[in-house]
Amino acid sequence: MALTEFSGPVYVAGDLQALPAAFAGTSEPSSNPDSGPSMLFEGFGYPDSRYPYLKDRISGYTGVYPQTLFEPAFTTLNVVPAAHSATLVAAAANTVSGTAMTLASTLVYGRTPGIPVVPFTGSVNGAAPVTPAMCLDFGFCYGTTTTGGTAATVTVLDSTLFYVGMPIVIAGVGAASGTTPLFTLVQSVPTATTITVGPNLPLQALSVPIGMGNVFGPSENGWPVPNAHMPAYARGPGLFYDPRQMLGRGLVVVCNSASGAGGTFTVAGYDVYGNAQTEAIVSAPASATTVYGLKSWKWITSVTPNFTDASFTYSVGTSDVIGLPRRLDVPELSQIWWAGALITSVANGFVKPDLTSPATSATGCPEGTVQLSAIGGSGTGISSTATNGSVSTITISGNRLVLRQAYTLWQQLNDRVSNTVPAFGPTPA
Repeated sequence: MALTEFSGPVYVAGDLQALPAAFAGTSEPSSNPDSGPSMLFEGFGYPDSRYPYLKDRISGYTGVYPQTLFEPAFTTLNVVPAAHSATLVAAAANTVSGTAMTLASTLVYGRTPGIPVVPFTGSVNGAAPVTPAMCLDFGFCYGTTTTGGTAATVTVLDSTLFYVGMPIVIAGVGAASGTTPLFTLVQSVPTATTITVGPNLPLQALSVPIGMGNVFGPSENGWPVPNAHMPAYARGPGLFYDPRQMLGRGLVVVCNSASGAGGTFTVAGYDVYGNAQTEAIVSAPASATTVYGLKSWKWITSVTPNFTDASFTYSVGTSDVIGLPRRLDVPELSQIWWAGALITSVANGFVKPDLTSPATSATGCPEGTVQLSAIGGSGTGISSTATNGSVSTITISGNRLVLRQAYTLWQQLNDRVSNTVPAFGPTPA
C-alpha cells in the first residue's frame, strides 16, 4: 500500500458514537467492534512549516519533507515490587554438583508457583504453554475467592480493573492443593468490590494474586478460556504490555560462610516476554558471600550448581535489580518515581543494555537494568530505599515504582521485524 495523504482533520471516534439514552433517546451501539487505540508504525512527525509541501513528490520518494519526530515516553512499569529476599527462590541448602536445588513451592507475595508461560516465538501464543517452578511478582491485584454455585464471587479492592469477558489467571485456587492456578473469565462486575468468574470455578477460598490470561475474546474461537499468563491487556486488535505486570527481577546467591567451596549456579527460566534464558551466577565465598546476577527474570524453572559443598549452605533469592522492559541506552532518557520521590539521578544504579550477540548465559540483560537500592551489584543504587512490598488479605502496600522510558529517533526508525535489537536488544539465551 502506498502513502495516503489528505487535508484532514482526522477524528478517531472509537465508541464515542455510542450515545447515551439521555442524548439519543435510546443507547446507540458503536458501529466499530474493533474500537481501540490506534497503531502508528514508526510513530509520527510534526512538519516544519517553513518548507513547501510538494504533494506530488511525497509518495514514492525518500527524505522529501523536513519534520520533527515525536519521541514518546512509555510508562513501562507501575508496580509495588515484593520485598527483596535472599531465600525467595530457594532456601539455604548444601549443594550437589549437577543436582538442581529444591525451589520454594509455597505462594507468598512476590513468588507464585504453577503459573504457565507461553515461550516466545514471535507469534502470539505460538507455542504450547510450559509451567516453570515459579513466577516472580505475578499479577496486577489480589482477590479473595469463594467456592460453589454456577459462578463464583471474587472480592477485590477495585472492580473497575475488570471487564466482562476478561481472561484472568487466579493463583492457587484451581485445585485443592493450593498450588494450581484457575483459568477463567470475568462473567460480571456486580459491585465496586466484587466480580464473578466462570466457567471454571475456584476450588479453594483464598486470598491470592490475579493476573491476565493469554487469549482474548471475541475471536474466531468465541470467548476462549486462557491456558497461561500473559502480562498484557487487550483492546480492539491491540495487545498492550501492562506496566502493572511487566516487572522482572534480578537474582542473588548467598553462601553462609567465606569458607564455602563456591562455583557456578546455572539458572534457567524465562524473561517477562517469555524468552527462554539461562544465567551463570558464580559464587566465590572467599571474595564475597553474596553475589548478584545480571539478568532479570519473570519465571524460574531451575537452579543447578556445578559443584558439591556438604559443609556450607547456599540460598537463592531476589535482589533490587529491576529489568527494563525496553532497551534504554542512556539513563537520561528515563524518568523514575520510587517510594514517592522523583529520582533526580539514576546513574548509580543504571546498567546499560548488554548488546553482546549472540547472547550467552554470561551476558547481562539486553534491555538494561536499574538497581533501586544497595541490594544489587551496581554500587549504591538509585536510592537508599529498598523494596518492601507485601500484602494483607487483598491490600498491597509498599514502595511503588513507576518507570517511563523514552524511545529515541534511531530506535523508532530502525526497529524492524528483521532487526528488533534497537527496541529490545539481542535475543536472550
